[in-house]
Order: sequence, then structure tokens, then C-alpha cells
Amino acid sequence: MKGIILAAGFGSRMKANIPKPLIEHEGKPIISFIIEKLKEIGIDEIGIVINPKWEDLFEEKLKEFGNLTFLYQDKPLGTYDAIYRAKEFVGNEFFIALNGDIKFNSLKNFKGLKEFAIGVFEVEDVSRYGSVKVDENGYLIGIAEKKEKGKGLANAGIYLLRKEIFEVKEKIPKRFVKHANRFEYYITDGIEELIKRGIKFKVIKVEKWMSFETKEDLEKRFEK
Repeated sequence: MKGIILAAGFGSRMKANIPKPLIEHEGKPIISFIIEKLKEIGIDEIGIVINPKWEDLFEEKLKEFGNLTFLYQDKPLGTYDAIYRAKEFVGNEFFIALNGDIKFNSLKNFKGLKEFAIGVFEVEDVSRYGSVKVDENGYLIGIAEKKEKGKGLANAGIYLLRKEIFEVKEKIPKRFVKHANRFEYYITDGIEELIKRGIKFKVIKVEKWMSFETKEDLEKRFEK
């Protein structure tokens, strides 16, 4: 299995002058943690989707990991577009795709899995993230908008996918991102389309999840 990390985001809300996954947390780039977690479950073929103008900096910051493959997203067109850039790299096999600005305890529940899956985490207020709906057998029903309030499961930004995700490209709507003043294509819309076509997504709980949206998030300690 191959791994894909989405790392083209810039983190404008953090007022950083480098891509958000390269911002340091507890002494090293956030993305380093994700690479380590992939390697822990035996994934050594890792593709990182970046803006090409930052390739030299990524190479410098991640040189300890040796052979990484850089894939290019010139414009910030969203998570579906970023994953689509990995189409040739991943081939026909299942692959795991992750947002490049998160931390979590382990990927062990994804190891060896041979079905579509989505990572989720428990949260006190789902309105910040959007609520993940699960059936009685532990499979995804859908992902709701950021309107509901209260406890629930939220999307962790970790996906187990296969070539079918690339076949729904023409069905992905453009969505306007107000704070960025641009249109993007979301991977969650691709997942919803696959569910309509009868593909099931196993829901996998991820523990100790955290993301980095603001400077204040960088001050939080990761509890292992």
C-alpha cells in the first residue's frame, strides 16, 4: 500500500510564510509526524502533494526520510484535486490519503485493510467539523454540513481509497471557500458519490486526534 499526504495548503490563517505542513510543532514539521506514522505500519512508498515552488524546502526539511515522491498541485483547488494528482502514483491498489496538518495516535487500524474507509474522531461539538453519520454495521452513511451541534463523530482527514475515486471526477461540484475567496473540489463529495454507486466505507476511529488551524493550536501539546 502507498501513502499520500496532502501538503499544498499554505495556512494563511496562521499568518505563516511557509506551507502549513512544514510549520514546526514540538520541534519538528507537522508532516514529519504523519510520515512516521505511515512508516510504523509498513508504508514506505509515500507521495506528498505540494505546490512545486516549495519543493526545495520540503526536500530540505524532510531529508531524514530519504526517498519521498513529490506530486504537484500548482493551484489550491481542494482535497479532491490534490488526491487526483496522485492517480498515476497509486495505480490500481488501495492507498491511504491524509491531510498534512494533523496528528493522531496511530494508523494501526488501517493496516492491511482491503476496503474503502474513512477515519473519524469523537468530538464534543461537531459544528466545527461536520458530522459523520454511521450505520449500525459501522459503515458510512454520509457527512453532514457544519450545522449540527453536540457530541458526535467528525471527519479526521484520513481515507483509504482506490482507483474508483478517480472515476467520479466529473461529478465533483465546485464549492466556494469564502475565507479564501476561491472555488475548490472536496474529497468528501467524491466519497458521497461513491456511496451513491454502492461502495461502502468502513468507519475507523482515530484516537488523540488534533489539527492545526490557528497559532493557538501550535501551543497545544500532543498527548500520546
